[in-house]
Amino acid sequence: MWLSANPAGSVVYLAVANANIESWSANPTTGALTPTIGTPFGIALNGRITVSPNGNYVYAPIDTGVATYSVGPGAALSPVASNFSSPGASAAAAVTPDGRFVYLASGPGQSRISAFSVSSATGALDPLAVSALAPSDTVVPGDAGMAISPNGQFLYLSSHGASGRIEAYAIASSTGALSPINGAPFVSPVSPKELVLDARGKFLFVATGAGVAAYTVDAASGALTAVAGSPFGFSRMDHLIIDRSGHFLYATSLSTPITAFTIDQNTGALSPIAGSPFGAGMGDLAILR
Repeated sequence: MWLSANPAGSVVYLAVANANIESWSANPTTGALTPTIGTPFGIALNGRITVSPNGNYVYAPIDTGVATYSVGPGAALSPVASNFSSPGASAAAAVTPDGRFVYLASGPGQSRISAFSVSSATGALDPLAVSALAPSDTVVPGDAGMAISPNGQFLYLSSHGASGRIEAYAIASSTGALSPINGAPFVSPVSPKELVLDARGKFLFVATGAGVAAYTVDAASGALTAVAGSPFGFSRMDHLIIDRSGHFLYATSLSTPITAFTIDQNTGALSPIAGSPFGAGMGDLAILR
């Protein structure tokens, strides 16, 4: 299962693997959740849903591509007719900060990234191009992560090969076309999954089978350099999220509670917060405020 929140932090979505999308409205004062009218929505899913920057559309990875939904009154979801097919089963999706392009990773086998343009009027998708990953790289549905830098210039995707890899691409602002970044793919610890960038786009963090891997991001090229001491923590991590201040990172897995770190704003190094890990819950994370 994967949790997502809209940009305003007023709606929480839960993508249930091979089932549907559940949604709740969040009380702005208490954070209490109330099921939205009509929930659950949608069809079988393979990964975390992505919400458009304006909060008006939801993109959900499914077996045949990415399904598009409009967000109506009360946060109810309605399907949008869209050309969303992709080669292979979808694994992870991301939308650019300006909402103009959506990218979908699919696999396994010959894994690929499909690019789509977005209708500003309806949110519908129109296919642009398909980029093939190296034959040795595999994107696994339910186990992949994709992230786009806050300035919309770079796209990162976790993949599995003989060892972990981070695919990296430059995004053409006018066309959405992808070009491999020099030096990519970049090596990561075993079994990389979800990816997250800090709000400045200065650091990339990856949930892996060996803890949280941290990288600095070259502002000009998008190239990654491992942070000294990475990976941080000593156990497998599946999910991670950064708070809105950009100073704290939280990570968890299906077998561990929440591990909390402070982020060194100069180096990207992580330091465990006193008392961490917290709680007994296991699973995904979302931050509303």
